[in-house]
Amino acid sequence: FGLDGAAWWVMGQGIGWILSVADYFAGLDGSLTLVPTGRPVVLPLIGIAGCLFFLLRGPLRLGGALVFIAALVVWHQTPRPDLLVNDNGALIGVMTPNGRVLNKEHAYRFAAGVWLENDGDSATQAQAFARTGLDSDALQTGAALPDGWRVSLDRSKTVQTGACRANLILIAPKWEGRPDGPCLFFNARSLNIMHGFSVSIVEGAPVIRPAADPMARRPWSGSISAD
Repeated sequence: FGLDGAAWWVMGQGIGWILSVADYFAGLDGSLTLVPTGRPVVLPLIGIAGCLFFLLRGPLRLGGALVFIAALVVWHQTPRPDLLVNDNGALIGVMTPNGRVLNKEHAYRFAAGVWLENDGDSATQAQAFARTGLDSDALQTGAALPDGWRVSLDRSKTVQTGACRANLILIAPKWEGRPDGPCLFFNARSLNIMHGFSVSIVEGAPVIRPAADPMARRPWSGSISAD
């Protein structure tokens, strides 16, 4: 009957008020605080804590509070990787005392944004690029890692003699062959299989975690050729 206009107007006023309140508080200083990503077990623990707290009665409810505290402790103690590498080896991010430094100012924005967000870092990609911690020239980008380790991203097209040294993570997407030496070497094939990876230096040794789920690999995917 054409009488719905008044109802939609009232609804629009309510929605507009909600959006204006949200916009006001979002614009306040400190309205957004990022926190580092925790271990996968953190969210299940928080869910269990909520169930215990709201479903149980009496002193048993304190069990939910204890589980919640345990989740916060695990979350707080979750370390972030010392090195992140994207799926084609073009973007790397190295953790420094001032936050993660990136080797790209604008390219690969999605991956860079996810990395910084997971670090609990509110910096933009350009700000992370401007941080110190990387040594770059026309063909190479290097950085120091904990416990004497180092990462080197080589953009040359041919294998460089003597480039593979001890305590070195060497990333060379354009190299077809593996160089001689004791380094950890990653070429385009291994990067493609892992879809990128992270490195954490634990007790002096690198722990490598691929971005791809190892259980999802198929027989035709091949194996990781990192030594």
